Amino acid sequence: MAAELGNPPPFFWSNFAYMGFPWLQFHNSAFYYQGAVLDLLLHDPFLSSKLALLANHILAALAMFFYVRYLTRSAWAGLVSATAWATTFFHYHFFIGVGSVHLSTLIPSMPAALLCVEAILDRRRQRPAVAGLALAVSLQLWAHAFYGAVSTALLLLYALTRLLLPNIRQVALSQRISRLGMILIGIGLGATAAISQWLPPYVERNLVGGWNPGTQFPHPIIGWRQVLTFREGYLFSQWGGYVGLSVFGLAMLGVVLTLSNRDRRMSGLIIWLAATAYLSLGPRYLPFDAVFSRIPFGQFVYAIRSPGKYLLFMEFSLAALTGVALKEVLLSLYKWRRKPGGLPQPLFLAGRRLALLMIAAIAGEMIFLSLQVNSLYPETWVGVEPGRKEYLDWLRANGDRTSRVLADPLGDLEVPALGGQPSFASHNEETPPSAGLYFEVSQAVRDDAKAHTLRPATRDLLYLLDVGYVALREPAPPDSGWLSGYDGEPYKIWRSAEHSPAVAARSLKPSADAADTSALIRNMHLNRPAKTAATIPVKASTAVPESESTGEQDPTPLGFIIKQYQVRLTAVTFDYQISAPAYLQLGYSAYPYLDVYLDGRPHESFSTALNLIGLATPAGEHRIELRPRLSPLRVIAYRLDVIGLVAIVVIAGWRRIFARFIPKRKA
Repeated sequence: MAAELGNPPPFFWSNFAYMGFPWLQFHNSAFYYQGAVLDLLLHDPFLSSKLALLANHILAALAMFFYVRYLTRSAWAGLVSATAWATTFFHYHFFIGVGSVHLSTLIPSMPAALLCVEAILDRRRQRPAVAGLALAVSLQLWAHAFYGAVSTALLLLYALTRLLLPNIRQVALSQRISRLGMILIGIGLGATAAISQWLPPYVERNLVGGWNPGTQFPHPIIGWRQVLTFREGYLFSQWGGYVGLSVFGLAMLGVVLTLSNRDRRMSGLIIWLAATAYLSLGPRYLPFDAVFSRIPFGQFVYAIRSPGKYLLFMEFSLAALTGVALKEVLLSLYKWRRKPGGLPQPLFLAGRRLALLMIAAIAGEMIFLSLQVNSLYPETWVGVEPGRKEYLDWLRANGDRTSRVLADPLGDLEVPALGGQPSFASHNEETPPSAGLYFEVSQAVRDDAKAHTLRPATRDLLYLLDVGYVALREPAPPDSGWLSGYDGEPYKIWRSAEHSPAVAARSLKPSADAADTSALIRNMHLNRPAKTAATIPVKASTAVPESESTGEQDPTPLGFIIKQYQVRLTAVTFDYQISAPAYLQLGYSAYPYLDVYLDGRPHESFSTALNLIGLATPAGEHRIELRPRLSPLRVIAYRLDVIGLVAIVVIAGWRRIFARFIPKRKA
């Protein structure tokens, strides 16, 4: 992304995974922009990501401090909660161990949003509070559509709980409705300023795989052992997450004392904790599927894939309640001392000393665990595989920058980021229909490598997908046509010059929509050295443009040469020469909003039976360009984002803005 910051179009497509896919169009945007801007300055993706993560934690600590200080009227309570939220081991587990670092932009916005809600409820600086709430909600949705929606729903539950408390009931009904209206305006403005992150993904979800929620969690559900014991919560399960006994114990103390002292101001946090505990642990211990199957849109609760990921929200309430515990302990001691015959307060339970004891207990456990785990290689696959950096360095030094890399384990983002080559896998789940080819070729190569062979069908599929490098633990099979490029431990890299981003054929052959991939490729009769095929398979239901091809009857061999080939994050260009009119199949995913340009002009294309791009080409020398574009809905959504942001700015400082443009009347 950093390399493409100065090149249009903006980031909504990537050619570095899944043969081209709508990257950042369905979720996960904010952290990538953070990292790209920093990498533009530092030229180090690792350092940029670390600094972005550090900045998010600093902002999270500050936001938590101000929120809990406002809630409890105690700076020391705010400091305790800020320490818990910034140092919790669960953040290390979730962002580093599980690899969800892109969600770190969410953690500052949760306490910031609740701070604004409390200010609205107290009727303090309402316009800035509404604008702040809108901005926080917008940032949550830009961080991740599902996580942002969950956080916003919990925020609304929190606000409703606070409005229905007995001490709020003393306020006139009209004033309570007014405060609720202000909160809803803030949420609505925030949702509008991030509408591109949730409305188009929902409406266009059928264009990609992996976005539709199911009717149950696809990943394992968790139990209390994976939350309250370090061994079960980290080393043996990435689906859980150790929340910390110090944080959990202090939070439970805060809950008990809050209920004992009848401090209803804290009940919103308790309801938040109860709701998130149910989302995290309810699937194992309580009725869950039966409940959400009866709720409208209840299936979206499964979109986060594992109930353990709801622990991020549960950990937030636990961290906030540690500061509440300090406030409630001091309140209980105050009541205790006022009773007749009450014992004097022990010296170590003075407010400042007690706060420092709590901070020491939390930081002593949480920071120690993070440092300990960071210094040890985990015993499971959660850790980074040794030897991977070495083969990525080799790719960056020796790769051609265009050929795809088939890596096992999955290459993910580090192959293009560190190896400088396009790959297949991505942690984003918005996969185009052609992504099935990757899973097929990956399994076929693994099976063949273990059998020390490479079947013709596997060779053809590697060729069609423009795979120039294979990174496995097994060496290249003998007589496979692939050469050894890197011979390290445990990884080996095979390399081949026999691959192409496109093949040419004189004719098309309709096939059944559910035809087997191997049969489709076999019937193409590929001529790999010539980059041609006897025919290109298309779905029987696909409408294709007419070609000037003379058809299969022409005995002259079809000549097809690719002269120049360039791959960028959001654009592909290659120059070629072809001896006769024909059809081309490109090694790129067909997608409704990916346009093909021939010699600088829009050119009609179609989807082949392999869900790749097909087009008719005239004879001669030509240039093909692949240019992604936004759907009409997304264009409107981004414009609404801007309108929402302008509205937030106007609400935040409307007096100053209008004072500049409207002259004061002279007396």
